[in-house]
Amino acid sequence: MPFATNPDDGVRIHYAVEGRTGPVLILQYGFMGYIDAWYEAGYVEALASDMRLVIFDPRGMEGSDRPHDPGAYTTTRMARDVLALLDAVGVEAGHYYGYSRGGRVGYELALRHGDRLRSVIVGAMHPYHRDPDQFDEQIEMFEMGWERSIPHHEQRNGPLDPEARAQLLRNDSQALAASCVAAQRAPGFDDRLGEIEVPALILAGDRDAAFHDDSRRAAAAMPGGHFMSLPGIDHGETFMRSDLVAPLIRDWVSETG
Repeated sequence: MPFATNPDDGVRIHYAVEGRTGPVLILQYGFMGYIDAWYEAGYVEALASDMRLVIFDPRGMEGSDRPHDPGAYTTTRMARDVLALLDAVGVEAGHYYGYSRGGRVGYELALRHGDRLRSVIVGAMHPYHRDPDQFDEQIEMFEMGWERSIPHHEQRNGPLDPEARAQLLRNDSQALAASCVAAQRAPGFDDRLGEIEVPALILAGDRDAAFHDDSRRAAAAMPGGHFMSLPGIDHGETFMRSDLVAPLIRDWVSETG
């Protein structure tokens, strides 16, 4: 698979393209996301016949570069990764779907790089400032390194299932710690949502208490914002239920061009 390089800091982003025709849609997973997740959850099969999908390992994950500096994981840097991907596939403007932390990048793109977007879709993420304490446990775990942190985690919470353990070990714990520190420091977009004119679809499950109501509020604050509540869906299911979400993405991309 090829790489795109962020011109600001030289970080290489590992990506793949699926589908040969139609509009370009860049797909970004949340924290600890990776390319294979889009295949496993069914999005590639559901969408590749109608559009060109650009899927990638976000910086710090899997096949992409994994810097250890928290400054490398700001939404500004991660948004520039998306622009590098658009450049790599030779497209001036494309659609973007970001789930969870990928949604934070979506707000950044819509605010600062709207000329490179045909539309933005955000799943299970609001743009407001979050409680920084929520990252403390993750940062502590990752900074310990896998040899210490996995036994520590299992002692407190019980054994990890083999798939979860394997996924952790595929990654660099110090890169994940740096990414969490950056998320902990990230400011909100509270006072600038009215500047976002890009067509924006915000999705959230009505069982996702942390993000549902604030996602609705954010969509209402954007001139081109639209909110869709997903009945009976929690945070993780907003990604895993591609049978519900992929048709919404397909219809939105078709309507917005």
